[in-house]
This record gives sequence, C-alpha cells and structure tokens, in this order.
Amino acid sequence: MAETNSDDKETTPDLAAHAGYLIEMAGRAPSVHNTQPWRFKVSEDAIELYADVSRQLLEDRAGREMLIGCGAALYGLRLGIRSLGCLPEVELFPEPAGPRLARVRAGRPAPMTSQERRLLRAVPHRHTHRGPFEPRPLPAGLVARLRRDATAEGATLRVIETEAEYRRLTAILAAWSRGQDLYPASRAGVHSRAETQRWTREADSEARDGVPAHAFPAGGGRETGRLPQRDFDLGRGWGLLPSGGPPAPVTAVLVTAGEHLDCCISQASAKYIKQAVGPCHQGLMARLWGAGRPLSPRAAPPSL
Repeated sequence: MAETNSDDKETTPDLAAHAGYLIEMAGRAPSVHNTQPWRFKVSEDAIELYADVSRQLLEDRAGREMLIGCGAALYGLRLGIRSLGCLPEVELFPEPAGPRLARVRAGRPAPMTSQERRLLRAVPHRHTHRGPFEPRPLPAGLVARLRRDATAEGATLRVIETEAEYRRLTAILAAWSRGQDLYPASRAGVHSRAETQRWTREADSEARDGVPAHAFPAGGGRETGRLPQRDFDLGRGWGLLPSGGPPAPVTAVLVTAGEHLDCCISQASAKYIKQAVGPCHQGLMARLWGAGRPLSPRAAPPSL
C-alpha cells in the first residue's frame, strides 16, 4: 500500500469524524486467540495505536504475538484511510516509547487502486479457518501475488516446497507441542491451558473477542506427519468444526528481519490474508488467524 509524507493538508479528512469506521476497520485484524490487544487514541488529524498489555498472553512473555496483532490492526487502519481517498502517513515509535506503537495521519489525496478496493471488500469476510481443507489446488497465481504482497510490506513469504522442509517445520512445532503434553503441570503448560480456557467461547457466547466454538474442532488436532494444531477444545466438547480431512494444499512461513520486524510481518500478514479471502471463502485456504465478526452498520465503508 502506498504511503506519503506530504505536507499538503488542505483536503485531508478529519479523522476524528471517521474514527468509528477507521477503528472498526483496524479491529477486524487477526490476533493470537483473538485477544484484540490494541487501543486507539484519536485526535483531529491523527490516530495513535497502543498495545493493550492487559490482553497480552502469559506465554507471550516478550509480547511479540501481541505486537504482531497490533501491526495487523495498523494495516487495517491504513486501508481505512485509503478508503477515504488519502494516502496514509505512518510514524512507528521505537520500543522505549512503551505501549504507544504508531501514529497514523491522512496524507495527500489519491484514489484507491483496484487491488485496494478488493482488499477493502474482503475485510468483513476475513476469519480463521481451523477445519478441514478441500482436496484441490489454490488458484493459479495466488501464491505469487501473496509473495509480492509480503515483499511490499518488508517481509518474505517462504513456501515449504519439499517433503524434507515440511518434516523439519513439523519437527520444530512438534517439539513445543510435546513439551506441553509431557509437562502439563509446568508453568508453561499451566499458563497455556489457562489462557486457552480464558479465550475460548461457548456456542451461545455473545463475546466479541476470543475464539468462538464454531471456529475450532472438538479434537486436539494432533495427527502424525501433520503440523500440530492448538487444542482449543481441551476435552470440553465445545468445538463445532469437523476435524481431519486432506492436508493443506500449500504451507508457507512469513518471515522478516531488522527494525520493526513485528509491525512489518503483521502488516504483511494482514495484507496477504485479505488478498486470499476470495479463495479462502471457497474453502481453498485456511488458518488465517483471528475470529471473524460482521462489521457494524456504523462501520460501513464508503461506496466503492
């Protein structure tokens, strides 16, 4: 997404007047356990993004998962400003700034591109899928587009292309998973289980955060030779999704390096997740973080 550092403010919108819509757009972002660990401060010409440390997971001691979620919210905020017909001006704050992460202003006017319009339309449909995959390939060219999107946001989408690479990735994730299984009474195991219980919701829950029962299966998702999946059900019988099915058609890892890596990787994640929502809506891609909910009427985007 293009950005600007223009000093021309004559035709920029009053962000405070659009704050409800812009924050709702940002709040559609994925986050670990759908904790939604962000807060916003609104002024006439800027919206500041803060990390809400009260929603930081105990097992996320460094806060990296929290920051990745906040970076995804930042991308949604940028996209919302684009829908107002302006380029976003983004200022990232270094770690010593504490929970304040970024300030976003509306820059010079510029019409949305066709790709940005598609991304905006995908926002209400983004959700995590933890159920079975369909046994068919992804649309031609989709992975290449996702790679370009990741690069544009300062990250790299690394596709796992060989059996050896897949086994290595499975082993890395399984090592952590086995630690949880072998030592359930350890501090890490207790924290993980307690937080999963805290952030999962029964089928009749009206909560707007956390992982709802319709978004996870009743089983633990441990299958030999497959990437281990987190057990959100914990034997409670809440999960409504079926389990099993064929393996994912594509497995990829999003990576980056350098300053502001968490914001870079999460904004790239948010962008390519929305890029993939069309195929995802047809069941071709899955496990794209967060739990979906419809946009409220006050958050309806401008006419496209």
